[in-house]
Amino acid sequence: MDAEQTLLVRASAAALSLSGPLAEIPAQINKRRVLSLALTQRTAVMTAYALNAADPRSALANAAAKSTARSVRSDAESELISEAFSRAGIRHMFLKGTVLRPLYPRPEFRESVDLDILIDRERLAEAETLIGQLGYDRRQNGANDVDFVKPPSVSVELHFELFPTLYREGYEFFRDVLSRGVPETGSRLTMRPADCFAYMTLHTAKHFVGGGITLRALTDTAVFLRAHPGLENDPETKKALEAVGMTTFASTLCRLAGILYSDGGELSEEDDALLSFIITDDFMEKSDSVSAAQSGSRASLLLRRLFPSRAFMAVSVPFTRHSVLLLPAGYAVRWARFLVGKRQAELRPFVEHLRSLDPAAQRQVSAILQRCGLAKFSRQ
Repeated sequence: MDAEQTLLVRASAAALSLSGPLAEIPAQINKRRVLSLALTQRTAVMTAYALNAADPRSALANAAAKSTARSVRSDAESELISEAFSRAGIRHMFLKGTVLRPLYPRPEFRESVDLDILIDRERLAEAETLIGQLGYDRRQNGANDVDFVKPPSVSVELHFELFPTLYREGYEFFRDVLSRGVPETGSRLTMRPADCFAYMTLHTAKHFVGGGITLRALTDTAVFLRAHPGLENDPETKKALEAVGMTTFASTLCRLAGILYSDGGELSEEDDALLSFIITDDFMEKSDSVSAAQSGSRASLLLRRLFPSRAFMAVSVPFTRHSVLLLPAGYAVRWARFLVGKRQAELRPFVEHLRSLDPAAQRQVSAILQRCGLAKFSRQ
């Protein structure tokens, strides 16, 4: 890792231990890049805490304040939504940030962009009506969710499945997760720890191969394991991870989280390379690097971009999820977006990146994927 990446890791460790501001910050640190990394890695609040960035004129402090305010609004909205669903008797289960935030030393340390809620597919229409009555506007449909937004900054993803059918292992294992849920208040449920950890790991894997994993995935792992000591060695957890094909990747996340935030120890060269790959502010380059590593050549990468997997298309062009026969029409829609639509600006950077692919870097990414057990894991 370089100096800025290392500082971000140190800052997150100081925040999770509540050990106070860092005593020493190297003079040569590029503060603009630290800010960029903290924003893209969703660790601005923890970084501001560790760097003692309290001046409201500071860009980092300002970003942290905005993130904290967004989290407070999201938590308040989650209670309103839960109350509405409970009155209607709609089983619901909050996911990700809403579940993890209370496990952090300070709730605001766990930054979130949206609220993720799982409900019964059969109650989707009723749930949409209730969400609308709370002031949300429907934004778009995904392969396994419906997105809503409420000004100024609250977004809700209403899931009727945790994973689409194209992710067979994840779909099968989590298909009845609501029935296995632990009751809280009203009709609100929470996942059993083993199920939750398997879900977190599989969800992280999806983002990893899509170039979207951040340092927050490791802090999430650390606080979850801290809240559930010995969970990674529990037979039920091992069974769940094996069922969704995430045993190796979960082991990697646990080991790195332990080194950085718990047990200590030395990072190997391979660990350092993996962290450098994770902690970046250029997700497009990382995404293309994964695609190139999985494809094996420039030509293969180009074909993957022209003709993405059915799983990817089910999210990008949702009508294709109904039948494989709709894929040609979906590809036409995708190409139109790039040629004459709002994504036209992405073409030039992709072509330039395609020309500049480094075979050595490609081999390094391939080794990272292999080590994490994700070499053949398809991206959505």
